[in-house]
Amino acid sequence: MFALRGFGGKLTSGVTVAIFLSASVPAFAQAGVSEQLYREGGELMKAGKTHEACGKFAASYRADNTAVGSLLATAACHEKEGKNAAAWGEYGAVAAIAARDGQTDRQQYATDHAKALEPKLHHLVIAPAFDVANPPTGLAVQLDGAGFDPGAFNSQIPIDSGDHTLNVTATGKTPWATKFTTANDTKTDTVSVPALVDAPKDQPQTIVIKDETTTHLNKTKLALGIIFGGVGLGGIGAAIGLGLNASAVNQKAVDAGSAATACGFNNAPVTQACTDDKGHVLTGADATNAANGHHAYQVDTHSKAETSQTIAIVSGIVGGLSLIAGVFFIVTSPEKTNAAPPPSVDKPATVSNLKVIPVVSPQFNGLGLSGSF
Repeated sequence: MFALRGFGGKLTSGVTVAIFLSASVPAFAQAGVSEQLYREGGELMKAGKTHEACGKFAASYRADNTAVGSLLATAACHEKEGKNAAAWGEYGAVAAIAARDGQTDRQQYATDHAKALEPKLHHLVIAPAFDVANPPTGLAVQLDGAGFDPGAFNSQIPIDSGDHTLNVTATGKTPWATKFTTANDTKTDTVSVPALVDAPKDQPQTIVIKDETTTHLNKTKLALGIIFGGVGLGGIGAAIGLGLNASAVNQKAVDAGSAATACGFNNAPVTQACTDDKGHVLTGADATNAANGHHAYQVDTHSKAETSQTIAIVSGIVGGLSLIAGVFFIVTSPEKTNAAPPPSVDKPATVSNLKVIPVVSPQFNGLGLSGSF
């Protein structure tokens, strides 16, 4: 993730690594996972494995939802895969985020691609036989396992081609389900939902599992967290100190190199006077001896600076990883145990606060929907 250019670049990166890891460990880990998944997706695309690449790009965005480039790559991948509805929704999401963040070029790119996909979209209409304005009590609808807002009944919704499943349930009604297949064209399919029939009175409805959990502290994890955290902080502190020392030692090497040049080392063009420690000008054999001495000192100090800088980078990385592990163990040390009694039959669970989102995230292929249960 760091572009190193020469010794000075490596030194700066070594100190930066240590400081950055100590400043934002969780964000570093999250961004690191996202970056790795993004790179794997790129390699899979190069290998022609489009479907697998789309999964990696989507996972990259889920790991770090600030990485809009991962969402844009997901949209482009889905477009290449032929999932026009998914790509259309994802391009729309990228355009909205880019507009918010003032990224004009990215906004225009995503908008243009979304508009180009609109004429290619296949649509689905879910048409119920019952009155939409007065639906059955506790009505819950799922399309491909995701909640579907009944408010979207009778609307044209973009959907990708392939096999789909629609499930409809309601309080006191026999559940209804159907499977259907959409083609890769621009037509509109209609799925009719019949009026739900009453369920037998002795038929149990929805099983509600009551969540009665208790929390206890895992002392082993807590101890590991403290140990790793201490090692991590020590490593980062050592990295910063070694990095600063390397910088100071390297400056001495640079000064020695300048002095060697001034005394004509290796027939270098002399641009300033060659002097000794007292300021006396040296010439001839004295200047040659001084040049050789300055050069030997330069090589020695430069080597010491590189060694110190390398140890600083390693200490920073090891310290940062140890600190990440420490934070993980401490955060996960509180553990829940389920003390709930056996499941009991209760009133059916209902779906509320649902919204139809035309594929605005890589979690869904086709329709993207959100809500709470």
